Amino acid sequence: IELVLTAHPTEVSRRTLIQKYDDINACLSQLDQQKLTPRERQNALANLKQQISSAWQTDEIRQHRPTPVDEAKWGFATIEQTLWNAVPKFIRELNELVQENCQLNLPLNIAPVRFASWMGGDRDGNPNVTHQITQEV
Repeated sequence: IELVLTAHPTEVSRRTLIQKYDDINACLSQLDQQKLTPRERQNALANLKQQISSAWQTDEIRQHRPTPVDEAKWGFATIEQTLWNAVPKFIRELNELVQENCQLNLPLNIAPVRFASWMGGDRDGNPNVTHQITQEV
């Protein structure tokens, strides 16, 4: 599997909003806990209201086109917030399937997931992406 990171102009959700939705989800998860004290529940509800208000006030549409450096930051955030945990989990699950069906373990040097990036390399479609920009990204 090759995962190619690219920021596309038609990308639906802004990174800022995705983070805010994650924060709202964390608040809801906290409220699902049965052992919260009344004060903890009150604080969690206040935090949830604050997070919802913050998301509500965030513009869903970018006012400016992201720069290649912005795109690279988005790529790093995706790796840190999603892929960092998801890829090892996938490989562990794949290893379990191989163990169950073949009575073998995956080799330690296996690389079933590869990464690539187009960020900062759109020289044919974006005249602002220069050699220096590509190097910086």
